[in-house]
Amino acid sequence: MASSAAQSDTSAEYWPIQIARSDGQGYQNLDHSPLAPNEDQDVTQLERWEVIVAGHLQNQIGPKDDKRQYKLAAFPKGYELRCAVRKDGGRDYYLYGHPAGPKANYRTPGEFALHALWLVSSSTDNSQCPCDLCPKYLERVKPAPVPQPTATPPTFYANPPGPGANMAAQLPRVVPPQQQHQQQHQQQHQQQHQQPQQPPPQQGLPPPGTTGLTNVFRLGELVWYKHTAWRLGVILNIAAKPGPPPPQGASDSYYNFTLAPLGHALLAQPVLTKDCNSMRPFLTFSVPNAGIDELKDKTFDTVDWNALTARYSQDPNPGQKSLNQQVLGLEASKMGARAINDTFSTFDLLAEGTTPDGALRVQHYTGVYLGAEMVRVGDPLRTTTPPADHAAAAAAAAAAETTPPDATLVMLVDEIQVLTPTSGTARATLQFKGHLYRTLRSPTAHPPSPP
Repeated sequence: MASSAAQSDTSAEYWPIQIARSDGQGYQNLDHSPLAPNEDQDVTQLERWEVIVAGHLQNQIGPKDDKRQYKLAAFPKGYELRCAVRKDGGRDYYLYGHPAGPKANYRTPGEFALHALWLVSSSTDNSQCPCDLCPKYLERVKPAPVPQPTATPPTFYANPPGPGANMAAQLPRVVPPQQQHQQQHQQQHQQQHQQPQQPPPQQGLPPPGTTGLTNVFRLGELVWYKHTAWRLGVILNIAAKPGPPPPQGASDSYYNFTLAPLGHALLAQPVLTKDCNSMRPFLTFSVPNAGIDELKDKTFDTVDWNALTARYSQDPNPGQKSLNQQVLGLEASKMGARAINDTFSTFDLLAEGTTPDGALRVQHYTGVYLGAEMVRVGDPLRTTTPPADHAAAAAAAAAAETTPPDATLVMLVDEIQVLTPTSGTARATLQFKGHLYRTLRSPTAHPPSPP
């Protein structure tokens, strides 16, 4: 179960949620490093995980009219968020503690949010948990099958098993009495010794509150949404639209998305619901610079948000006061997004090796968080054609500040690679490989006239 403590138990910006039940194992000697309390990125990522998980719980089981913002008071007992520092100085985060073993971990807060929802439920059956690690745990603890006695005589079939046998059994047929007796005896013998066959597992629908990995919008991602202008928000919950349940592999148009506007907790922006037509992936637009002069040379963490919020809330006109707060929320969302816009965090390592000359270490991954956007193998990305020389590259970079990218050139990602020099201190490079597609407008050929 989950309980909400007094607001004074944590920072004044959030109400804490405590998950009372835990299956965390508190493993020792885990991979990667514990978080450092004096490392800004560690502190920011810890709060990000706690806010996203708590927001998912609030939207799933909290009162519908509750407008407060929540965060976990702490991870459930036995769970620990740890950090892996890459050679280029980047940091990846993993949550350990699941009973599946000390190597098992959650790579995103959205993955753990599903398990947290199961922990606060009354269920103690791991097979009812929609997270990715519980099936691995059940597979590990599954009892070994009981061996069959070797003296058991073999099973004889009147017809070979399979679809043909089932079809033949449905057809009436006249047989001589002696043959009929033999077949009855064989069928009885088969029923005594044949082991029941389990039907093959069927791939089900995505767990409640999520979409599949092939969908554009996924739990925990940062997205643009249409308000009076395009704003930034985090997907807290995904629910099927009213009506028949969505089919397997359903597109985003079958779902409604609950979003938490990105900004600052002091602004108390309520969550809202959008459909996919009012949303765009984070990588669709470049995050613009701050529109308020006093914020242009600052980062999100260096702004005195308390003083700024108080100043923007002094207008006696309620309409102007609301508009001022919306402007401040927009600026806060842009600054928060820009803080991670040029970072990446990989997950699901597939293979690694070196280039033929040994100069680079090459790692292949299933996916990567590019800023706050999840990109997986098989996803489409807008691309630009790389210039042939450095001078052209500099000119292209300057033009990109004012010219939107070519929306007609799209890469279907086949490989996600991280290239790290084997010697020296050069930074790692993220690289995508795939086929390029360009949309073209051409006249439609008239079909031949009917005879």
